[in-house]
Amino acid sequence: MTMRKRITFISAMLFCFGLSLKLQAQDNYNLCGQHSVQSQLPYSEERELRMSKLDQEQKAMQEFVKTQQPTRQIYKIPVVFHILHYNGTENISNEQIFDAMEVLNRDYRKLNADAANVYFDFNESNPNAVATPADIEVEFVLATKAPDGTCFNGITRTISPKTITSGDGFVQLDEVIHGNDVYKGIWPSKNYMNVIVVKNSNNTGGYTFMPGSFNPDNMYASIWVNCDYVGRFGTSTENKSRVLTHEVGHWLNLHHTWGGNNNPMIACGDDEVDDTPETRGTTSCNLNENYCGVRANVENYMDYSYCSKMFTHGQKDRMRACLMVAPRNTLWTPENQVLTGIDGSSGLCAVDFGTAKERYCVGESVQFTDYSTQGQTSWSWELEGASPAVSNQQNPLVTYATPGVYKVKLTASDGTTTLSKTKEAFIRINPESVLPYFQGFEYVQNIQEIEEAVIHNITPDAPTFEVVNTAAATDNKSLCLYNFYATEESTHEYISPVFDLSQLSSSDKVTLSFKYAYRKKAAENNEKLIVTATKDCGTTWLTRREISGNSLSSEVLSSGFVPVKEDFKTVHVTGITGTLFSENFQFRIAFEASSGNNLYLDDINFYRGAPSDENVLGLENLSTNYKWNIFPNPANKEVTVDFSLSQAEKITLKLTDLAGKTVFENAFYTAEGANEILLDVATFTPGIYLVHLGNQIKKLVVE
Repeated sequence: MTMRKRITFISAMLFCFGLSLKLQAQDNYNLCGQHSVQSQLPYSEERELRMSKLDQEQKAMQEFVKTQQPTRQIYKIPVVFHILHYNGTENISNEQIFDAMEVLNRDYRKLNADAANVYFDFNESNPNAVATPADIEVEFVLATKAPDGTCFNGITRTISPKTITSGDGFVQLDEVIHGNDVYKGIWPSKNYMNVIVVKNSNNTGGYTFMPGSFNPDNMYASIWVNCDYVGRFGTSTENKSRVLTHEVGHWLNLHHTWGGNNNPMIACGDDEVDDTPETRGTTSCNLNENYCGVRANVENYMDYSYCSKMFTHGQKDRMRACLMVAPRNTLWTPENQVLTGIDGSSGLCAVDFGTAKERYCVGESVQFTDYSTQGQTSWSWELEGASPAVSNQQNPLVTYATPGVYKVKLTASDGTTTLSKTKEAFIRINPESVLPYFQGFEYVQNIQEIEEAVIHNITPDAPTFEVVNTAAATDNKSLCLYNFYATEESTHEYISPVFDLSQLSSSDKVTLSFKYAYRKKAAENNEKLIVTATKDCGTTWLTRREISGNSLSSEVLSSGFVPVKEDFKTVHVTGITGTLFSENFQFRIAFEASSGNNLYLDDINFYRGAPSDENVLGLENLSTNYKWNIFPNPANKEVTVDFSLSQAEKITLKLTDLAGKTVFENAFYTAEGANEILLDVATFTPGIYLVHLGNQIKKLVVE
């Protein structure tokens, strides 16, 4: 078998999107799945009787609450966020949860500034407004006591691959009940508003069930939400942060503004609230929507527009009536506030702390956050290796001058009780290196000896990378992931040291190359090799190259794969451009495994790649004739330049327009045998270009 070298030029295209059907089309997601999952519940006579009784009581109570004084009792609801994760991005930070709570309370107390900017027909400045924004007078508080009285911070975490299950959310719920890190058992819906954060919430942004769907002694009446729709940062964005506001509306007995289904833009419908105009719903911020004869309240939280910013007073009455009848009427009682610890009387019962991420760079500010519960009034921090090394602040900000792994200790007190917590090897300060960088694994016995990089096994209890001498692209050793016997999905990373690229100019070029060997275990395997880069020490990562499925390998081997040298493919990643040049640059090679075969990595090389650069390895440019091809041609997205060499050489690839202007140029280290260079031409102006490969030229048409 010949070796094929694959080179990719990736143009960075960053975008964000709102809560519209554009998201559904691109990601195969619906914003909300409430009515869909509700309709899929099996018939239960007990449920039907319970919900019928609730509907009657709700309507009677709704009439009653309309007569109450304008300022009413503030209902406080205890909340628990249950994070179901497999050590991926869905394991969102405590800070992201706290931010989600801030958004939720802002929206339900009408503290959002944009509430003053709703369309005139619904604005308080309009004396003839059909409806105006309402303060629901409901607040949400993170619980501090589990059902058995265990003190915690309102957040549980459960490790399970079921976080990506796209079907039955009750399977995910069962994982939380039996596997969370605080209290293994039922968190009754009569005591807590349970929010289940997952990687896949049934292919929706979120969903829940209407009140009365289940016995309140269990926790089936939870709210499921995709991790990408929690809070305003981390995995989420400002535009996606109000999905939880929407789902809590369902949890408090609100329908979509067009009625009881998940299908907007189809037919006019009613949501059983007097002051929300009849509408068919919207999938964009069309403030002139009047298909049903009147202007729709497009900016309502229960619509599908991406400009929602209000509940009406009628919706307020309906939600508050829901909280005054079973099964929601136990949540806000004084007895339940004591039971769940939101009354504030329990005092300090647990000490904990955290940081926004796992790894930092030398000199980068590290913000520690106190998660202790509750009533603490004094703090004493011992911060090994930090400056300052001690602090009495609640949330100290420090820096570290030397790469390494450091422990942290916090002692907190509420004046009566003093508790401490120590976390060994908690802070990791990334090692540093300089260009050119090369790791061929020949001089290390195991991964612990690779001091300049981090080999990170995200998924617990899964196989991890090992240094082996059974296969190699060059010499005798390589990095191997024995994936053949794995039964669950897992993620594994090679994280580079930190490189200072801040002195490079925008015209400089750098290239990351590495070699890999892989086979599938079954034809349906769709494992991924993903290369990402960061300029801010891992706060944000940008994808530079992704190889998956048949592109990774189309060959299937039913036994454990052990490659020969010719099985290794060389990948060149050239999307590392001036926008990423900083003093805290890193690259990451990640493998997303899913019960496939073994993967091998070798010859990881990071270098300045301009043809005139003095740091290249000294290989000569091509000077001999060779066969090569460009396909597809014409093209409008990606072009493959395919060629074969008798020996490894340095080769220059250049594209010029017909006026002779260079639109792309880079030098690559080729491998013996078959090679491919992949070019992204999606952003090129349509026209004719000349492709220069070494000393030969071909024509390329971009449509």
